[in-house]
Amino acid sequence: TTAYTAVIAHLRAVGTRVLLLSDAPIARRQVDQCLAAFPHDSSRCAPRTTSAIAHHENELLRGLARSTGSVFHDTTGWFCTATVCPPVIGNLAVYLNDNHINDTYSESLTPIMSLLLAEVLRT
Repeated sequence: TTAYTAVIAHLRAVGTRVLLLSDAPIARRQVDQCLAAFPHDSSRCAPRTTSAIAHHENELLRGLARSTGSVFHDTTGWFCTATVCPPVIGNLAVYLNDNHINDTYSESLTPIMSLLLAEVLRT
């Protein structure tokens, strides 16, 4: 976190607002292959939130935001329910593989990300 703190301090010193986002949930399995194997039951490919969400890392980022005057936003709700992180949301595949989100799903988050950025810039 020392390197993050130094970079954020430099950005804040020149008047830049800093937004830290939580990590996207990690599927820890080849979701694309799972969906191909179970095309009619995507729930079999859904990672549980307990294993997919990096709670410890997110708390570190939350604390870093607090200590540097930055803003932290937990993106978990963009990907998960209280218990699982569905591999398909709407009609879009969320995961590209075991630890990356799909470009198409990422692009679908543009409106919500735009609102978040507008809110951060207002504060």
